[in-house]
Amino acid sequence: MTIKKYFENNSFSNNSLTDLENKEGIDFESFEYLDELEKQRTRFIPNVDFSKPENFAFYGLAEQYYKDATSRVINNYPYDGSKKELTEWYNDSTYFDLYVFENEYPRSNGYGIFAANGWGTKVSVSPDNYRLDESLEYISIKGGPNAGPGNTYAGGNIYDPSKQRNSNLALNLDTKGATVEFWLKKSIVDHQIREVVFDLWNNEVSGTSGVANENYGRFRIEINTSSAGSFASHKAFRAIVHSGSNRQEVLLGDYTTTDSFDNQGWTHFAFATSKSTIKLYKNGELDSSAAYGTDFGNVSGTLNAFVGALITNPSGSTATTGSGKLSGSIDEFRYWKTTRTERDIERNWYTNVYGGTNTDDANTDLGVYFKFNEGITGDATTDATVLD
Repeated sequence: MTIKKYFENNSFSNNSLTDLENKEGIDFESFEYLDELEKQRTRFIPNVDFSKPENFAFYGLAEQYYKDATSRVINNYPYDGSKKELTEWYNDSTYFDLYVFENEYPRSNGYGIFAANGWGTKVSVSPDNYRLDESLEYISIKGGPNAGPGNTYAGGNIYDPSKQRNSNLALNLDTKGATVEFWLKKSIVDHQIREVVFDLWNNEVSGTSGVANENYGRFRIEINTSSAGSFASHKAFRAIVHSGSNRQEVLLGDYTTTDSFDNQGWTHFAFATSKSTIKLYKNGELDSSAAYGTDFGNVSGTLNAFVGALITNPSGSTATTGSGKLSGSIDEFRYWKTTRTERDIERNWYTNVYGGTNTDDANTDLGVYFKFNEGITGDATTDATVLD
């Protein structure tokens, strides 16, 4: 079936793209992507066995074909690109480029492991049950704007708030909301300590001498345990949100912590928060929701975050940076600078999404995306950076 009919009427607007997606049941991203998709679908691909150089290397050395194709993949493939950019790369590639990319170029699928060999040597446990270990382990995220290649801002983040090109961790609860989603696998839950999945903070102190700092902002997701605070253990997660003196702590997950994690394999979770409500989706379907006691405003400042531990001590807690270490595996971690709809989550929870936020407007709501597919080199300095 051709999609050429969608281009015969040039009066389509951005709103009609949504209508088209609803009709076809497919995420098209943009009309520019549709244009490249049409080219891809109508392109002729010859039935040639490229594994044998004698089938294509009639002029010059076959070695040069491999060098050129490998160079194109390494230097030109849009790893963090939009669907339009990726499809355009395919369309502009030679038949042999595509063969090398699909069959010869090394690629892998992976996931991030936290506390792979256990928590390690315990240093202390705070009164509110955040454990600190001798070996710290977390992923640190800088909200940006961040530098590009060569530690310069050429090729780094483009700053344009009108198109949602602001901090990668923007937490505009009043106007946009936020969504955190990830795949999680845990084997055991220790009901004596608190484990942190995600902790975002705007680098403002919470307050002194009982006086709240009106600039303080925080958004944290934890695994709920029976002894962590006064809540019962029949909920799997807790979400804590701060905006100035407004602090709300809610529980989500209509099942026990043990049933949710112990040897259950991989499960996808998505937390979509607005100024007044947070919803938890499990494997693409709405699981539970909770209303905040009052509406939240926007959080500004120097926004940074940790995945897998506390970024700093919680308000009123003696727990220090790196406490609350997560024990488990995470994959496809995404932070969105908007409240994702049920339709968004249902369509994309089991597949990858696309970037290109500096070049295309379609995906600028995506702030952070870790695929965990780069693998490890064995060099501690190199492996300290999560490349993707």
